[in-house]
Amino acid sequence: MRSILILEPIGKMGSSLLHYLLEQEHWVTALVKKPSMVPIQHPKLEVLQGEQVAYRALIRAMEGQELVIVCFQKTNADFGHQQNVLDAMAINHIRVLIVLKPVKSGHIEWSNVEIVQWNNPKITVYLYAYPVVLEDFNPEFFTKLQAIFNSMGTHLDSS
Repeated sequence: MRSILILEPIGKMGSSLLHYLLEQEHWVTALVKKPSMVPIQHPKLEVLQGEQVAYRALIRAMEGQELVIVCFQKTNADFGHQQNVLDAMAINHIRVLIVLKPVKSGHIEWSNVEIVQWNNPKITVYLYAYPVVLEDFNPEFFTKLQAIFNSMGTHLDSS
């Protein structure tokens, strides 16, 4: 069971992700501009209102989390606020970031990169790019997500 922060889990893909994580008994915090856009209620789901670009809101939302997931809704969305997210992750000792991004065309693709931060030895960023026409995640998505969780170990590394 993990503590996971999701930034803007709205729309079909965000809803699917929330359902999956909650079915797997994870504790989930959703940071959204409009809480009414979160499609479900659950005892293990906390919905926080805030801007995902706001540094202080990110720091507060990340307290006690083990990983962060960013859900983009549009193909032209840019991760322009990445430094705020990475800095807030560093302050909270979070080492894994998953970015879900729809693309206009192409195939489903996972990729990852390690980013070295000044006060955090390593943050691993996993990018999942999927065609905008995809109605739901395929089973391989959840297999990879579980593999990421398994690679993290069993507890929060607060070093």
